[in-house]
Amino acid sequence: MRRTRQELCQARLNFNDARAPELVEASVYEINALQARYAYYLRLAREMRCEEPQGLVFRSVRRPVS
Repeated sequence: MRRTRQELCQARLNFNDARAPELVEASVYEINALQARYAYYLRLAREMRCEEPQGLVFRSVRRPVS
């Protein structure tokens, strides 16, 4: 979550600096994708009933193939 928040902050800075319409559009897509990822991590943290989700580090977990 921390990394995603950092990436989101950077994407917002890029949006503010963008001048070309294509770069503005790309920044909007990037911000939307990062917001969706952050919402996913936040939902996972809440499901795990964590007190402070911003302190979590999420790692990929291999699940057995059924």
